[in-house]
Amino acid sequence: MKILFIGTGAMGEAVLKSVTDNLNNDEISIINRNLLKSKKISEKYNCKFLTQFEEIKSIKFDIYIIGVRPIDINQVLIDLDKIDISNSLIISMVNALSISTIQSAFIKSKDISIIRMIPNMNAIIGKSLTSYTTFGSDIKIIQKGVNILKTFGEIFGINEENYPSFVTLTGTSPAYIFAFLNAFEEFGIENNYEPKFLKELIAKQFINTIENWKNNDKKTVELISEICVPNGSTIAGYEVLLENKFNNIVKKCLNKSKEKC
Repeated sequence: MKILFIGTGAMGEAVLKSVTDNLNNDEISIINRNLLKSKKISEKYNCKFLTQFEEIKSIKFDIYIIGVRPIDINQVLIDLDKIDISNSLIISMVNALSISTIQSAFIKSKDISIIRMIPNMNAIIGKSLTSYTTFGSDIKIIQKGVNILKTFGEIFGINEENYPSFVTLTGTSPAYIFAFLNAFEEFGIENNYEPKFLKELIAKQFINTIENWKNNDKKTVELISEICVPNGSTIAGYEVLLENKFNNIVKKCLNKSKEKC
């Protein structure tokens, strides 16, 4: 099948990397507003690039993976409909863009199948947690689209009304986890640890702690209590988190993200 990526920003490129690594029998192309960027990315991932939107008409792609900014999506959909992309599949990773909004943009183009999905940046290492919802009667092309999603991580079929909370937990959360990691990293640098060793140390501690939490039947607060012995160094630091309402800050962050998803 012929696949076109429209917009390869950070997330689009992360998805593109996994797709090009895993789908050897498909013809993959990209298009961006910046032609130089398209050239560089096409060389990096051994795919083709388009110089202008009008080229789509002669190539007739089967699948369009859209990763443009929300501010640009309306014009992209209008331009696609003008070309007439009937019987194709749209895979949208545009935040807060509903299936009904995509449907309403196509007047000339008929029988459009749609997959709404939100990956996260871990797609670049094939470990995204991707939420998705499908629409359309062409089961074959929709299944092809779902298989594409599987190339960059685990997938979760959800109802559209669950997107705000689910995307907050999976799509936006890596940034907040990176922020927490960054604080540990800064502390280590301030205490004269070598950066490479420090990253390995922090990574192992987080991975091992999460593995312990995942496989433990105890409540999270119980695990915290077991470590925070009275008058110890752990509880001294933990009390600072409590004093500054750490839980409330994190939940406020997540709820603010949810409002935008």
